[in-house]
Amino acid sequence: MAIAPHVIRSSSNRVQTGASELGESLRTRLRQSLEQPRVAAAPVADGAWRQQVDELLAAGRNKDEFLAVLGHELRNPLGAMRTALDILNMSNAPPSASGQARVIINRQLLNMTRLIDDMLDVARITQGKISMRLAPTDLIAVLRQAIDVVAPDVAERDQDLSVSLPSGCDVLGDTMRLEQAFGNLLSNASKFTKRGGRIWLSVEKSDQGHPAGEVIVRVRDEGAGIAADLVPDVFTLFTQAATSPHRAGGLGIGLALVRRIVELHRGRVNVESAGIDKGSEFTVVLPLLEAHDGLCTSAQQTAH
Repeated sequence: MAIAPHVIRSSSNRVQTGASELGESLRTRLRQSLEQPRVAAAPVADGAWRQQVDELLAAGRNKDEFLAVLGHELRNPLGAMRTALDILNMSNAPPSASGQARVIINRQLLNMTRLIDDMLDVARITQGKISMRLAPTDLIAVLRQAIDVVAPDVAERDQDLSVSLPSGCDVLGDTMRLEQAFGNLLSNASKFTKRGGRIWLSVEKSDQGHPAGEVIVRVRDEGAGIAADLVPDVFTLFTQAATSPHRAGGLGIGLALVRRIVELHRGRVNVESAGIDKGSEFTVVLPLLEAHDGLCTSAQQTAH
């Protein structure tokens, strides 16, 4: 079903169509308004006005980038699914090829579902409507679920995921939201790490920062890394999309969701990177549940 573009008429009655023309028209009018003579006003107010305009223009550019990347993010799985359907429609396709085609369709549907869920959650966050169902939660079980979700991508890219998980680390949390947050971190680590690369997931307990102590979760990779000037804004909505030339795609919403979910669990998250192509490490700190001492004993396992 084709969707007709919006039609806008300017003051000169010229017809403009599409998001890009509308955006350019708004930017032109903003700049013209700045250049027009003004009544006497305080320099501070004028400076504040210009700052607000610059911020609006930057936000507009970021959203333009977001829409462009969104198109690619939706087109890629749809292309893979179309190819798989072509194989299924072949009367002489061998059973192995048909089976692989079904696997591809299932995986790409899951990827698109995650993408749409993240976009809906962004809308809820911006409207202050995201909710948590907090209950005593086994964080290690949550992390294992997140590992299971990302395992097919790790295997497909022939990556090595080293996991160090303790036992008995309980938090007051929303199981679904925590799995979403850690799933995003692990998915990013896999997505931005080259084929055959390594990823590390580790958990440890700390007696600092909270009466019952804290649990520290680290996700480290040897992938694309982050430029030093981008690190402070990496959790800002749409930052990923705006800086996609430095990273291997992404909409810039996953990490914003991670930060908000962690904050709603009374936790904090930060990132460190030595620079482009030098990997990155994301650290999530959550308070342990006071009713459980959460004795953490080391256990090492490796998944491929």
